[in-house]
Amino acid sequence: MHAMYQLQPDDLAMTRKPLAKFRRTSNRILLTALAALVLLLANHSRSLAEVPEVRPEQLGLSAKQLAYIDEQVAKEIEAKHLPGCVVAVGRTG
Repeated sequence: MHAMYQLQPDDLAMTRKPLAKFRRTSNRILLTALAALVLLLANHSRSLAEVPEVRPEQLGLSAKQLAYIDEQVAKEIEAKHLPGCVVAVGRTG
């Protein structure tokens, strides 16, 4: 017949200590990542507020050509040829 082992209070304490330390470390990492994300988003929204909006003609661009590009991109997205699109227009360079 097999002898049964009875758990002692110290046995459970030994298994809980590493797990508790792991949870504390995980929580610290999560809180640090969350704080970094909040700071990044706060800085990003501030930088977006600084971008002025002007008419294309003020920059030497054609509103008609930009509208054409917008229409063509919209058609391609609607036809499911593109999942989405970002268009960058360079000038003087």
